[in-house]
Amino acid sequence: MRKYSLELKMEAVRLVNEEQRRSIREVTKQLGVRNKSQVQTWATKFRTDEILEPTPQDEDGRKRSFPVWK
Repeated sequence: MRKYSLELKMEAVRLVNEEQRRSIREVTKQLGVRNKSQVQTWATKFRTDEILEPTPQDEDGRKRSFPVWK
């Protein structure tokens, strides 16, 4: 899995929503995101006022996609 910065996520949202309403496929290709559903998720979160955050990482630097309970 790849880690995407908050800046890249916001750029993807901007391109989809503002820049002549580019298609999700175009934005995915332009920014080098592997899966177009990821860009779609970011755009949906932005439209519904959910918080976009950088991909979380464990202490050892590995990406995690679920909460770790301590």
